[in-house]
Amino acid sequence: DKTKKGVPRGGKTRRHDDGDHRVEDAGEGDAARARAQPQITSKGGGEEDGAGDRTLPREGEPPEQRSAGGNPVDRELEAQERQAKRRVEASAADSASVGAFDKVFSVVPNARNNRSLWGVGLMQLLWTASTLMYVSVLPIYMKQELGLSMTKIGVLEGAAVAAAFFSKVFSGIVSDALRSRTAVIFVGAMLTLACKPMFAASATIKATYGATVCFYWIFSGKIADRLSKGIRAAPTDALLADLSPGNSRSKAFSLTQSLATFGGVLGSSLTAAMLFRGASYETIFLLASVPSFLAIVVLFTAVKQPELEEEGQSAGQAQEKKEKKQGGGFGEVLRNAATLPWQFYFAALIVSTLYVARFSESFVILRAKSLGWETAALPLLLTCNQVLQGLFTYPMGVLADNLGRKQILTIGFLVLIAANAVFIGSSHPLGAVVGFLIVGLHMSMTQANTKALLTEYISPTQRGTAFAVFAVFSGFALSFGNTLAGVLNDKIAGVGCFYGGAAATTAATLLLLVYFAVVGKKEQQA
Repeated sequence: DKTKKGVPRGGKTRRHDDGDHRVEDAGEGDAARARAQPQITSKGGGEEDGAGDRTLPREGEPPEQRSAGGNPVDRELEAQERQAKRRVEASAADSASVGAFDKVFSVVPNARNNRSLWGVGLMQLLWTASTLMYVSVLPIYMKQELGLSMTKIGVLEGAAVAAAFFSKVFSGIVSDALRSRTAVIFVGAMLTLACKPMFAASATIKATYGATVCFYWIFSGKIADRLSKGIRAAPTDALLADLSPGNSRSKAFSLTQSLATFGGVLGSSLTAAMLFRGASYETIFLLASVPSFLAIVVLFTAVKQPELEEEGQSAGQAQEKKEKKQGGGFGEVLRNAATLPWQFYFAALIVSTLYVARFSESFVILRAKSLGWETAALPLLLTCNQVLQGLFTYPMGVLADNLGRKQILTIGFLVLIAANAVFIGSSHPLGAVVGFLIVGLHMSMTQANTKALLTEYISPTQRGTAFAVFAVFSGFALSFGNTLAGVLNDKIAGVGCFYGGAAATTAATLLLLVYFAVVGKKEQQA
């Protein structure tokens, strides 16, 4: 009998883009056989949109008699019924709770997930505002107040970025093992809040112990801040994938990226206003802790994590696996890591190569300073960059979902090459504005869509681990890229980093074209 386990003969299931395997295209004869099945879960409009599921019992047999005799098949059927009932109740609750917000601001069909998605976006906005408030002035503070060389600044930035991405390794694995994204995000959010006062205390440290000790104090604070970002980042990316189906994933990542960039606008604008009013660096560093605190409030009040399940398994198998994993979650994570598909590793190589060209904004700020920009006006350049990203990132995600990621990503990579050329060839302050805007366009086309590319072939319970593995690749790439940028800048009068960035982006573009050619050929063969 080809209709075992509730899959009618002739039915089709979807690839694990969105974690929703549906039975489709069954003929009338298959439908008749399906009615004789112990259970089929049919969805009126999909689990995400809150439409109710229906469970079809065996004809002529009450549900309470199905487990008689302790037959394993009957026990699995009973487990399936219990899970189906929970899904019906959850879907009914979601449907009943759909309000004006969900109708107007719908990104994903499921109302509860949609609200959580917006909550994650608001947290990203607040965290980015907090970061931009101190990042906008920290390079100038280290250069002018502490007298650091470009090489030392490059080493600091490289170490900080590496710390952020390597911490993703542990946070992603732990979030998969615990099946709790929000718990790990909370730990990172608390560290983000705790490290901001370290920058505010830098003046006291310098006055008491000197510039050298102050540098190591700031270095420690920078490392702690980037560690906190890494702890948050992998489970946050995995949570976004959990909340969004595959056909809306670029849109979901792009929404949160847009909100994050508007947070950058808020942070850099506040910094510029405080600088024009004569505020000290230390005051700016202290006030940067306020958005970090508000993000923790949003985490507890607006974000709800969906239940994680393996794709393609029955409810009975899910229950059995859940019972087994309670004592060995990390063992399951290791098994998941060993089965990550080759498409993921290829995509990780492409994005990591691109990240070599994405050195810290500190070098771009210093280039703008060399072109004649005043220190107090430098945050406005970041503001222009962030505004453009905020306006274009979400539309680019929609285009990627509708037209395909290949076209958007390829153009986005080429745009970064153009940005490097502008920074190399400019001799007027206006060139810095053009360069910043082009970089913003590149980020809006690629930042969210590269994350969607990484998750395309990953199942739900592998997503945290996948982002952890990617953190290893990208951590090396960013650390190498920032260190190389500092060395090149010392050798080639402040523009060497842009030559290296153009070369790395060219290599990433070639790899991207090869990837889509190979993946497309494999899918046609399949």
